[in-house]
Amino acid sequence: EMLLKCFAFNLIGQDEADAQLRHQRHLHQAQLDFYLQLQRQLEARHGALSQTPDPILFWNAQCLFHAIEFERMYLQWCEDALNRHRDFRALCHTDQTNGAD
Repeated sequence: EMLLKCFAFNLIGQDEADAQLRHQRHLHQAQLDFYLQLQRQLEARHGALSQTPDPILFWNAQCLFHAIEFERMYLQWCEDALNRHRDFRALCHTDQTNGAD
């Protein structure tokens, strides 16, 4: 859903685009924190999840590992998008300033 919104960010203010990206970053950081806590709890109870002999726990852990990696990837995308947008804004400001000469 967020990627679809990004396609229309040119229709909203630049500060609002940044605010939406920061909001998504906050939501996904909270989700990552939850997954990492769950992993710690499971490992405290069962030991290394990837070495369990329990097939149900093993495959549930694989889903958890994927969810953790997805959240990390999404957080990195938010950071990259915010940084690129900052650079884009600076470039546009420079172009406008140079065009005024």
